[in-house]
Amino acid sequence: GAEPAAEPNQRPNRQPNRTISRTEPNQPYHKPNLIRLMVRLVRTCLALRFSLQTFSGVYANELENVGILQSIIGMIQKFLEFWKKWLNDKQIESNTTPLPINNSTVDPFAYSDFRLPNKTIPINYNLTIKAFYNSNFKKEENFFEGYVKIKLSQEFPSNIIIFHLDPSLQILDQILVSSLTTEFKPKIILSRHLANQLYQIVFDQEIPNDQYLMEVSFKGDYGSENNLVGFHKINYYENGLLKTMLATKFQPADARKAFPCFDEPAFKATFDITIEHPSDSIALGNWPEISNENFNENGKVRYRRKFATTFKMPTYLAAWFIGPLDYTFKATTSTKNISIKVWDILSIPRTQSGASENWGLINLRENLILYSDKNTKLAQKQATAITLAHEISHSWFGNYLTVKFWQDAWLKEAMSNFLAYKTVQNIYPDFDQMRQYISTAKVPIMMEDSYSTTLPVAIKADNLTPDQILNMFTTITYDKGVSILIMIEKIVGEDNFKFSLRDFIHKFRFGVADADLFYESIKLPAEFNGISTKIFVENWLYQKNFPEIKVRLSYANNRAIVNFEQKRFFFNPLNETEQEDFPSQYNNQWIVFIKCRVGGNIKSGNLNGSLREFSYVLDQKKGVFQLDQEYSWIKCNSDFQGYFLVNYDIPNYQAFNQILSSNYSAFSAEDRAGIVQEIFYLTMKGDKPYSLIKDISQLISKNENTFLTWSVFIWNLKKLAALTEYRPSFKKLSDYLVPLLTTKYNVTELFNDPEVHTISQIKSEILDILCRLENEECIAKASELFDLIPDEYFSDPVSNVNLNNLKQNQRSIVYKYAVKNSPTDQRWYKLFDLYLNSAIPSERENALNGLASSTRIWQLETLYEEAFKQNSKIRNEDFYPMMSLIGKSSSGRDFFWRKFQKDFNKIGSKFGFDIFLILTLKDVTENFENTPMLNELTTTFPLNGTSFSLYIRHIRKYIIQNIYWNENLENEFLNQISQ
Repeated sequence: GAEPAAEPNQRPNRQPNRTISRTEPNQPYHKPNLIRLMVRLVRTCLALRFSLQTFSGVYANELENVGILQSIIGMIQKFLEFWKKWLNDKQIESNTTPLPINNSTVDPFAYSDFRLPNKTIPINYNLTIKAFYNSNFKKEENFFEGYVKIKLSQEFPSNIIIFHLDPSLQILDQILVSSLTTEFKPKIILSRHLANQLYQIVFDQEIPNDQYLMEVSFKGDYGSENNLVGFHKINYYENGLLKTMLATKFQPADARKAFPCFDEPAFKATFDITIEHPSDSIALGNWPEISNENFNENGKVRYRRKFATTFKMPTYLAAWFIGPLDYTFKATTSTKNISIKVWDILSIPRTQSGASENWGLINLRENLILYSDKNTKLAQKQATAITLAHEISHSWFGNYLTVKFWQDAWLKEAMSNFLAYKTVQNIYPDFDQMRQYISTAKVPIMMEDSYSTTLPVAIKADNLTPDQILNMFTTITYDKGVSILIMIEKIVGEDNFKFSLRDFIHKFRFGVADADLFYESIKLPAEFNGISTKIFVENWLYQKNFPEIKVRLSYANNRAIVNFEQKRFFFNPLNETEQEDFPSQYNNQWIVFIKCRVGGNIKSGNLNGSLREFSYVLDQKKGVFQLDQEYSWIKCNSDFQGYFLVNYDIPNYQAFNQILSSNYSAFSAEDRAGIVQEIFYLTMKGDKPYSLIKDISQLISKNENTFLTWSVFIWNLKKLAALTEYRPSFKKLSDYLVPLLTTKYNVTELFNDPEVHTISQIKSEILDILCRLENEECIAKASELFDLIPDEYFSDPVSNVNLNNLKQNQRSIVYKYAVKNSPTDQRWYKLFDLYLNSAIPSERENALNGLASSTRIWQLETLYEEAFKQNSKIRNEDFYPMMSLIGKSSSGRDFFWRKFQKDFNKIGSKFGFDIFLILTLKDVTENFENTPMLNELTTTFPLNGTSFSLYIRHIRKYIIQNIYWNENLENEFLNQISQ
C-alpha cells in the first residue's frame, strides 16, 4: 500500500528503529595528546575527532560493524608517525617572522585596494560567538551575534585602521580602541564600510606605534539554504527527522563574513574562541575546550564553551562547529610527540570544497571519509587515505608555515598533495600511489591544460579580487602543481628535495613565506648551467599548457645527433587568436629538463645494442645534443617524470613497437603510459596517424599487467567512446575494442575479482568500458549478479550487509548496467530503496549511478522532480552528482541538456550557483560533438560578463575540438581499426 504521509519536517522513515546514544552536556571532550575519532553519521554527518572521538547517531553500531572508526584511527596514526620521521619534525616552538611594512600614505576617504595596508598587525583575537538557530531559514530566527577583542600592534603612526568586514555583518555598537600600555583612547570620527569587503575607522589624530585593543560587537546571519561559506547552516535528515548543524568554511577569504578580522594569510595571530549555543547541542573549536558553563537566557538553558588559546594562525584556519549532542566514542592515546592536543575531523553532508584544513578542526565532505572494506571500492579507500593525508599534512605546510598571499596558494595545496602521495605510498605500498597519480591526476589534468582557455597554476599579482583568489583553487592548482613538484623532485633527487623542504619549514615555522624563499632552498643540478630555480619553476607556474618536444635523430661523423625543438601544445583546430585571459610572460617557451635513453645501431639495424642515458636542459626553442655512437632509437621523458609530451618520427615509434614486442618490460610502466598518452594526444590533434594507436593497443592487450598503463590506456579509450557514442561509428569502435580488451582476461575472469589491489582495479576498469561498449556477455553477467542479491539487502542494507556478496569494485558497474539493460522496472526500484536506506555514502553513490543510468526517461524525470520537492528523498548534496551521471549516460544526455537550458536559474536557486553547478555542466557538455549543440551552449550561456563565463569559453574549446575530430579524423580512425 501507499506509504503514510510524512509529518512536517520529516521524511518517510525507511530505517528500523534504533536507540540514539547521548552524552551529558558537561562531559569533557578532550584529553592531552589524544587521537579521537568523532564520527557523527547523520545521513551521515561524521565527525572525526583527531584526538579521535565519535559523533555517531543512528549508525553507531553499523560503523563499528564495518570497522570504519578503527580503520581511520589506524590510518591517521600511521600518517602522523610517517610525517614526524620524514620531516624530522622538532617540538614546535613559536618563531615570529615580521611582516613587510607598507609605508605608503593612505587617504582615509579613498581606499580602493583589495589588500590591507600592513601598518596594523593583529596579535590575538578574543572572539565570542552566540549562535541562535532552528531548522527554517527565517533571518529573524537564525542569526548569530558576536563580540571580538583584537589585540593589535600599530607598526607605523596612522590616523586610520582598515580591516575586513563583509557587508552582511552589522556593527551593533560603537567600535572601541584603547592603548594597552597607556590610558590613551583615540576618538573615532568616522567608521564605514568600504568597497572590497573592507571596513575603515578614522581617528581625530594619528595614533602612535603601540599595542591597542579594538573591540567590536556585531551581528550576522547564516545566509541562504545554499550558502556553504563563512559561518553557515546545514540542514539534514537523521532517521527521518530534520536536524541542523552549523559549520565554518573560511578559506580563502570568508572569515570576514563571520567576524571583523584581518583576513589575509600573512596576518597570523592567536585565537581565544568562546561559543554560546543551545543546551541540546555540542560545540567544537580549533583547540581543546578549557571550560564550559550553563546559563539561562530568555528562559532557555544555553551553554558557554571556551577553548584554549591556539597557535598563531591566519584567519582562514579559525573554525568552530555546533551540532547535535549524540555521539559515540572511539579513542587512542598511542600517538606521541604531537603538539596538537585534540584534533577533530568533521565529515558533513555538504561542503563548498572537498575538505578544509582548519588547524585542530578539519572539515570533510562525508563521501570522502566514510568507507567500508566490504561495500566501498578500493579506489574510494585510496581516495580517503589521500584526502586525510592531504588535510593533515597542511599542519606542516599551510598552518605551521603559511604562504604570504594567495598567489602562492599552489605551493601549499600542491605540496600537501605531494606529502599525501608520499605518505600513502609509504604506508600502503600496495596502492602504488607514486605511480597511480600519473593516471588519476597527471593524465586528466594534461587534457584540462590542453586548451587556451585553461588557467595557469599561479599568476603574478598580489592584489587579487576574491573571485581571482578562488581561481587559485582549481584542479590545475592541485594536480598540475603536484606534477611540477614531483618533476622538480626527480630532477634534484629525493633526498635533496626532502632536506630542502625540511629546512624551509623549520626556518619559517609559525611564520609566513612566499614561493621565492622556497625556490632559494632548492639547488638545481649542473646541467642547468646557472639557471636559477626561481626562473625554472616560474616558467611552469605562470604559463598555461605545456611544451611538446619534437625529438629527432640525425647522423654525422659516425655519431648520432639529437635535435630538440619545443612548441606550445594545445588544441586549437580553428587557429583562433582571441585575447587570452592569462597570456604567457615567457613567449610560450619553457625551460625543460629532458632525460633520455638511446639504444640500437642505425647501421646494423640492431635495436638491442648499446644503451645510454643522458640529460639535457632545453632553454631555447631548439637545441642539439651530440652522442658517441650511431644509435637507432631514442626514448625521452624517462618514466614520464616531466610535465610535457614528446613527438617522435614514425621510425622511432616503430622501434618502440619492435622492442616491446620482443621484451615488453624493456620500458618501465611509466614509460609505456607516457607513450600511450603521447600517441593519443598527437593523433587527436591530427599530427600522427591512427596506425600508432592500433599498434600500441595490440601490445597492451596481450602483455600489460600494471594498473598504471591499463588505466592511462582506458582513460584515453573512454575519450574515443565519448566522441563516437552518439554516432554510427560507435559500433565499429566496439567491434574493434571488445576482442582486444578480452585478450588477457575473458569476461568471467574479469568478474572473478582478486585480492590484489592493483589487479582488482585493472579488472574493474576493463569491465566498465566493456559494458559501456555494449558487450552482451558483460551486460548479461552484470544483470545475473544483480539478480542474485536478495531483496532484503535493498530494503535494509545496514542489517543485511552480509547478504550482498558482490565485490566492492564491481558494485557500481553491476548496478549501472543491470538497470540500464533491465527488461522491467524492478531493478530500478530496488536501487531506489538502497539509496534511501544505505548508511555508507559510497553505496548510495553506487545506487545513484544505477538510478541515473536508466533508459526510461520517466524514471529520470521522477528523480529530477523528486529533488525539487520539500522534504525530498534526494539529498541536496546528491543533486549535481546525479545530474552529471544522467548527462553522461547515453540515454540521459538530451534529458540533462534540456533541463539545464530550461531550468538553469531554478536549479541554481535551489542547489546553489556554485562551482558544483559549473563542474556538472562541464562534465556533460565537454563531450558534445556537433555544431547545433555548440550553438545552443553559446546562446544559452554568455561567453563574457558572468562569473562562470571563463568556464563556458573553456567548454566551447572542448566542443570545437570534438567537432574537428569527427569531421576530419574519425574516418581515418575507422579505416585503421577496420583493417
